[in-house]
Amino acid sequence: MGKANQGIRNELREKDIPHWQLAQTLGVHETTLVRWLRSPLSPENTARIRIAINEIMELREGGGNIAL
Repeated sequence: MGKANQGIRNELREKDIPHWQLAQTLGVHETTLVRWLRSPLSPENTARIRIAINEIMELREGGGNIAL
């Protein structure tokens, strides 16, 4: 049996997005994000994560940088 949310995990790996960066974009702690990914996500949280992934990629493509 595969891990929950394998599609999101794969997308993060393929796009080289670390958990901390996604968590920061979502406004949650990295530990919270990791806990979310352990269980199947609601459609709302899945959409929220995908939107954040797109925001990160847009910033990268635009030469922007996420403030640390």
